[in-house]
Amino acid sequence: MACAKVARLLEPVMAELGLDDIRALELRGLPLSRAQRRRIESCPDAELLRRWLDRALLATDVAEVFAGDGPSP
Repeated sequence: MACAKVARLLEPVMAELGLDDIRALELRGLPLSRAQRRRIESCPDAELLRRWLDRALLATDVAEVFAGDGPSP
């Protein structure tokens, strides 16, 4: 029960992290496919979202953001 409450409290934080990733890529002129956008939006792992954001700030293409983190959509 407590885990479910914590998960609900973290939902807005996770959503914000995902939006930061998407915004960073868009501002850098690196368009996301629908599948890539869904992958970010549905990611439940804050550490992974932060890693993607760090990569998004330096990547030359979107594939670099997801490199090494499983199959990219």
